[in-house]
Amino acid sequence: MKHRIYLSRDEGAAAFLFAAAEIFSEAEAWPAGKDLAQWGERIGISCFIPGQIWAAGIDSQGIHIYFSGFRGEEAIFRRILFHIVKLAGDSPRDWDMVPVKIQAPGVVSWEQWIEYYPQLLRIYRERK
Repeated sequence: MKHRIYLSRDEGAAAFLFAAAEIFSEAEAWPAGKDLAQWGERIGISCFIPGQIWAAGIDSQGIHIYFSGFRGEEAIFRRILFHIVKLAGDSPRDWDMVPVKIQAPGVVSWEQWIEYYPQLLRIYRERK
């Protein structure tokens, strides 16, 4: 079973955008920020917290999608995740850890997400 986790150097909001893009890749149009916030609440996300790993769902290819924000050094966070994967009895080779090159610093609530979403989406599209 393949897994992919998006990692952003913030509270996790930018990684959430990338995970949502993968889950909704078959959609005709991008969901509105409020719709993504409602989807996030349905899958159990109450707020963005660095270091928290969230399951976003399964994409159209059957890959399990996750996301997380982090503070500090990306290499250290990735090593910690690899050790957690091993402790859970899974193979690190089955996990793709994708660094997100954009950030949404300070976005921790759904209200902040909805407000920041247009800017974050514009940056995402420019760098994609």
